Amino acid sequence: MKTTEIPASDWTAFFDSFSRIHQGWLVRLSVLDFRLGAQVEAVELPLQGIVADSRGRGIAIQLGIRPDDLEHSVRQPRRVWVESAGDRDEAEESLEIESADGTRVILEFRCAALPETVDGLAATGTGAQ
Repeated sequence: MKTTEIPASDWTAFFDSFSRIHQGWLVRLSVLDFRLGAQVEAVELPLQGIVADSRGRGIAIQLGIRPDDLEHSVRQPRRVWVESAGDRDEAEESLEIESADGTRVILEFRCAALPETVDGLAATGTGAQ
C-alpha cells in the first residue's frame, strides 16, 4: 500500500483527472465523525465525479447513475489522501478527505484493478466464483 497526500493547490486538477479515470467505478462512501461515529452513506454506487471548489472551501462527491442520486459535500476540506495498491500500475484503492473539524470521508473502490485489466474475465470463466 502507498498513501500519497495531494496538496491543496493541486485539488482542482487532481479531482478533474481522478473523476475522468474513475467515472463509473463502484464505491463505498463512509463518513467518520467524532460526534456521530462511523456511518456508511453509500455502498456500490458508481462514481460520477468529484469537484473541488477552486478556493478550497468545499469538495463535492457525486455518486449514482443519475447526477442527482447522491451528492456528499465536504465543507472546509483540510487534507486529501489517495491510497494505491503500490504495484506497478498504481491502481487506486481508496480516497480520503479530512475536513477542518476532523471529519473524514472515505471512498473505497470495490475493485482496485483498472477496468481494462479485468474486462472479459467473467465471460471467460477465469474470474473468482
